[in-house]
Amino acid sequence: MYLLATAVMSVAMLACVGIPFIVMRYGQRSFDQQITLLGAAGFLIGLGVFLVGYIRLAFVFPAIALGRYAGISAAWKQTAGNIEQLAAILVLTYLPYWLIRLAFEWYMGYHPPGVAEAFRGCVDMLLVALATTALAGPALAYKMLVLDQPQDEVSAQPASALR
Repeated sequence: MYLLATAVMSVAMLACVGIPFIVMRYGQRSFDQQITLLGAAGFLIGLGVFLVGYIRLAFVFPAIALGRYAGISAAWKQTAGNIEQLAAILVLTYLPYWLIRLAFEWYMGYHPPGVAEAFRGCVDMLLVALATTALAGPALAYKMLVLDQPQDEVSAQPASALR
């Protein structure tokens, strides 16, 4: 279920952001300013729509991991009124890794192959792997906003138990 949700989110990002970006690049390569402008506008609008949707559906992934997935509409309702806080949580949990990686890329630059550079590359990949802990932010928000709140017994049951 988690893999399916990740695949759906990836396809949504491709549809909202990827296709307009391809149109924008096509306009740039063919020196057509109207197509470039249309693609850039679609890219920015698609990015905004995707970000709002991703933030509003941030509770889908922790709910699936806990076995309490109740549907997209439930996740949408659970995040109502909390979009600013959730956006801040997502940004602040990923920001340290992003800043460290930027500093590391600036420091590393281009160096000929060697043992030290291979070690730096391994550390860079480790930082990328550690950045996945940024998923802990939405999981903690899910715990505080959904799991710690009193609910009726029907909405607290997993979706598989309701079938």
